[in-house]
Amino acid sequence: MPEARQPLQRSLSLEGLAFMEQTHSDVIEVIKSGQGEPLADSLITTTRGMAVAVLVADCIPLLLSSENAVAAVHVGRKGVLNKIAIKTIEKMRLLEAEKISAIIGPSICDKCYEVSPQMYEEITEVVPASATTKALHALDLKAALIDQLTSMSVEVNNVQLCTLCSKGQSGKSDYFSYRGGDEFARGAGVICL
Repeated sequence: MPEARQPLQRSLSLEGLAFMEQTHSDVIEVIKSGQGEPLADSLITTTRGMAVAVLVADCIPLLLSSENAVAAVHVGRKGVLNKIAIKTIEKMRLLEAEKISAIIGPSICDKCYEVSPQMYEEITEVVPASATTKALHALDLKAALIDQLTSMSVEVNNVQLCTLCSKGQSGKSDYFSYRGGDEFARGAGVICL
């Protein structure tokens, strides 16, 4: 684990903390320890005391929990198209996870996530729940993700904060936003059994 991430593990009093090298894929890894950073966009663990983490700066940090397994999932535009959340839930159920609940963390909102007209058409055709207004050409990835999660009978808790336009007391965003100029900084979503 890179040195900069070790204080997070210590501050949360975790036995182990695993990160992934995210590539906007539909690759899911089931892990038992925090050794290495697999190329994946979803980490699942069934190991008690082991935490999994997702890093974001506009994409959606999705945390899934059940009695037997937890997952940290990186969901961006490609993740919604790839159905990474649905595939993760299916994998968790193979690991005997029954009642699964979800927390959707801060991410870019439907008013701030403008894309080209061509991209808007391509994505909303495949994932209609991501559509907002054609005039704006902005995607609602949270709505699309919630639609996918509820189709899998997952209870959803949605943190309705935008990484780009939610302002803190300083008048600036309290979150890291790639579109807001944070090229390298990332927020983390962490979950463990």
